[in-house]
Amino acid sequence: MRKIEISYYQGKTFLDMAKKFFSNPEVQADCKRWIEDGRCDALMKEIEKSEKEKHHEQAHSA
Repeated sequence: MRKIEISYYQGKTFLDMAKKFFSNPEVQADCKRWIEDGRCDALMKEIEKSEKEKHHEQAHSA
């Protein structure tokens, strides 16, 4: 887990934060490794599954 100094980001846009975060060579290496071993796809599937479950629960509670 990467730690980020929050005070630097006060008043910055989310895009500024993302650019700074992904400009870190360690983060770039992690992303490249995740793509190569398929973890990005697995993460996206988990997110989609979670979203579907959330929508399903909301439909039943309405």
